[in-house]
Amino acid sequence: MALVSVVTATYAGDDPAHLAEALDSVAAQTHRPLQLLVAADGDLTPAAERLLADRCSRHAWIEVHRLAGPAGPAAARNAVLPLCRGEFVAVLDADDAMQPDRLEVQLDFLAQHPEVDLVASWLAVTDDRGSALETRRFPESWQDVRARSAFFCPTANTAMLMRSRVLPMFRYPTDLRVGEDYRLWVSLMRAGARIANVPRPLTRYRTGPGYFERRRGYRYAVSDLVTKILALPLAPWWQAPVVLVIAGATFVVRLLPASWFRGAYAAFERVTRG
Repeated sequence: MALVSVVTATYAGDDPAHLAEALDSVAAQTHRPLQLLVAADGDLTPAAERLLADRCSRHAWIEVHRLAGPAGPAAARNAVLPLCRGEFVAVLDADDAMQPDRLEVQLDFLAQHPEVDLVASWLAVTDDRGSALETRRFPESWQDVRARSAFFCPTANTAMLMRSRVLPMFRYPTDLRVGEDYRLWVSLMRAGARIANVPRPLTRYRTGPGYFERRRGYRYAVSDLVTKILALPLAPWWQAPVVLVIAGATFVVRLLPASWFRGAYAAFERVTRG
């Protein structure tokens, strides 16, 4: 069976309990063999260090790579990507968790769709304590992912699985601390890569108290606006005026005061995602 390399970046601000859930969800995968590369972005807490030592003692296929950081999640993931030995490479954020059959389902999808280079999935969104909130859906076919990418981020970083042939051009932009994954998807598709989503929530995506706050502000607004403009060639030409209106409106929404942003952002997401 194909070796799958999984990349997870963590830093001192991550909750060790959430990190444990992420690592254990990889260990619980129905697919074998695995390689899990944990990028430790700077010094970790004693609790996180104990956790990693324990999981490495249990599973010889877990590797911890220590970085001088903190340099941010983009740089941390980039640092370990060249160490992936797998025929396929998956990404999982340190506060999320895979469903037990995630990798098996995604590998089956890629086997049935040889034209697709990367596949993610829908998300099972939870609150900080892990209680279910909603299912976040994304476009399914690579054609729809491409066409919708100028309107919103059309796939989820924490749910991604790629063929190793994508690795040479799979690098997160390190100049961005927010929206780096969205920018990467657009760059890959502009280079000809095809991205699809399995229409099932194969990853549990945790939101916390800072979820909405991280998505507002000038830096995020500028990053998102630039990414949408870069994605314009991916959308049908006749949708360009609509894309520009959406991009401008999204920019304004991200600059709203925190007390207004949450409701406006949620409503805007419903409208743009259809």
